[in-house]
Amino acid sequence: MSRTQIVTATILVTNMMLLVMLGVSRLVDIPPIDQSVVQTDHDSAWTVYEMEKEETTDTDEWQVEHYRKVEVKIDATGKVIEKTPTTDDSYVRYWRGNSP
Repeated sequence: MSRTQIVTATILVTNMMLLVMLGVSRLVDIPPIDQSVVQTDHDSAWTVYEMEKEETTDTDEWQVEHYRKVEVKIDATGKVIEKTPTTDDSYVRYWRGNSP
């Protein structure tokens, strides 16, 4: 195939794909956005998740640090608006006993 034929075929296939996408978009019914669902009390707030240390427990041979995931909402100025603990928790164990 010559370069002209390749360019012509590319243009033809691209236009056909655009026509198909336009035709399909008319077949799919997209409902309008419900503005009451989109708007929030804090328009420019965002959410981050952090792990916060809850406690440290000691056993004979282990030290265990317990952590809880917390949802933190922050406003546009960087101020924390709300902190909500989640059900996700984790722990880290440190061996403090004698080596076997």
